[in-house]
Amino acid sequence: MKWIIKCFKNYGNFHGRARRKEFFTFFVFIILLLFSVIYADLKLRFDISVYIGISIIFICPTYSVAIRRLHDMGKKEIWAIFSILPIYICFLFCAKYTLPRILVLSFIILANVLLYKKEGQPEENEYGPNPKEFELYDSNF
Repeated sequence: MKWIIKCFKNYGNFHGRARRKEFFTFFVFIILLLFSVIYADLKLRFDISVYIGISIIFICPTYSVAIRRLHDMGKKEIWAIFSILPIYICFLFCAKYTLPRILVLSFIILANVLLYKKEGQPEENEYGPNPKEFELYDSNF
């Protein structure tokens, strides 16, 4: 839970590095939320404005943690656009077709797991110090 709160507190921080634990905790939270909305849509038949609202609320924290995770691996920010944006595009524009949306989201999730699972650089890189070492000294964020 602390990683999810940390991601929301740092929603505008696109500098520095994020651990795998921080990224994947928030990523799983977002994916569970999106699938919950899809399930609720099956029962309640939401308007597209619900999808737009959820996407607007969560896109900035998602990009922020994705970019910081990429920095931890020593990669450029552009990869975040190609990895995270398809999740929200699928979530928004496939609103009427539940099964294809779930299949596409599942494929995109798998691709993201493969991209972001690489361990970060153990030494300090151009984006800052190793977050694992930093966490040992600062447990209060």
